[in-house]
Amino acid sequence: MTSPTNQAVLEILQQAAENEIDTRRFYLEAAEEIADPRGREMYHFLADEEAMHLRIVQAQINALTDGRGWVASPEVQPGPFENLQTLFRVPRDKLRAQVRPGDKAMDALLIALEMEDSSFKVYQQAIQETNDPSGKETLGYLARAEQNHFNLIMQNYESLLHEQHWQGLPG
Repeated sequence: MTSPTNQAVLEILQQAAENEIDTRRFYLEAAEEIADPRGREMYHFLADEEAMHLRIVQAQINALTDGRGWVASPEVQPGPFENLQTLFRVPRDKLRAQVRPGDKAMDALLIALEMEDSSFKVYQQAIQETNDPSGKETLGYLARAEQNHFNLIMQNYESLLHEQHWQGLPG
């Protein structure tokens, strides 16, 4: 049987799993629409990342449902998460106003930014709902990953907006 806190976390994790599925599907569809190989590569990378996150979230859902508590995932690397900030520093309407009419690539990037922001907020909410250090570590890892995705997408958005080309993946 799960505790009330675990039940709240389970509900949040279910939402996180749905977000990961929807976001992965969106990235795979976006990759098919992008002609630039750097854009396709970025979307395929992000789709793979979302699949990994889904595996982590599903393992946690299964463990919590079975009463085993939080389980360690080899993909999870510890790190600070308490000071993560909300992702949207630029108001969405300002970003939307920058998109050129008919620019599907820019529209897709804006949708991707919103999806990453939503996932980040779900993980932040789950962090607040658990007192378990392993749970906080796992959720912090997932929140940081979504923040990194947001930053990658924003870099490509800025590159497309100002330089009219995809940046792709760093390095």
